[in-house]
Amino acid sequence: MQLHSLHIKNFRVLKDVYLEFPEQVMGIIGSNGAGKSSIIEAVSWALYGNQAARTGKNEIKSIFALPDESCEVTLDFSINENRYRVVRRLVGKNERPEVQLYRGEMSESVGVSETKKYVGELLGLDWKGFLTSFLARQQELNTLSDLQPARRRDHLAGMLGVDRIDRIIGHVKEDARINQAQAQMLEKQLIDRDTLTREIEALSEEQKTIQAELETKAIAVKEAEDNVKVASGKLKKIEKARTVWLQLTSKIDATKQTIHNLENQREELRREEHQLNQNQQKADSLRKELKQLPEIQKELEQLQLI
Repeated sequence: MQLHSLHIKNFRVLKDVYLEFPEQVMGIIGSNGAGKSSIIEAVSWALYGNQAARTGKNEIKSIFALPDESCEVTLDFSINENRYRVVRRLVGKNERPEVQLYRGEMSESVGVSETKKYVGELLGLDWKGFLTSFLARQQELNTLSDLQPARRRDHLAGMLGVDRIDRIIGHVKEDARINQAQAQMLEKQLIDRDTLTREIEALSEEQKTIQAELETKAIAVKEAEDNVKVASGKLKKIEKARTVWLQLTSKIDATKQTIHNLENQREELRREEHQLNQNQQKADSLRKELKQLPEIQKELEQLQLI
């Protein structure tokens, strides 16, 4: 797993931080409370959610964030040359959890449970395994410098879960010892040369049968590989068609919005046209009255003379 970038907003003591991870060793330094641990914990929280944050849900979002602001972490990483992006948020006053994971531009999972399952299958680790292998607690690293070499190995074994591997190796060695003892016992029992010869001949015939089956299965595997190549080509075409479909869908939505705006403008113009018609009627009425004005003026003058 290779980390590429990390964008943090309103997570613990961090307001807005963007980091790019180079393909080399990188150190994070700073005074106590500056947010070094928050950067590391943001990685595990983005992948596994609240259970990997090491605190309660109410301590994840920054105390200085406004109630309607979201806590958000975006992590870009790659596995086996595949690029991934996971975006996790706590939204609104109720801090509603939201998460979505992308492979390239394709959405792979939406929702807390689905993404948790997908990340576990993708990395092959649950959140506890991730915290004890990919990430290590600061206090565990500080303790190493104070330990003797023998105890330092035990401490590292506890951090990385190597002690469980040692127990498994011990069980395997015990099983190997038992199997070896059984094999020696069988060797003592197989002292009859004729019996061994017959068994060897039978095994030889069985080997020929297995060889024939392997050849048949090799042909089937070749056919399956050819089918996979064909299916891979079809999948690429489907992904390309989906990209075009998404672009067209976006254009259709934009066109619908433009039509809606034009319809609103047309309705407004109709109202203005109606108002203009009313004004025109008033103007015509005033023109008629204006033509009668000279006669009214004469009558007024005669009345004044009288």
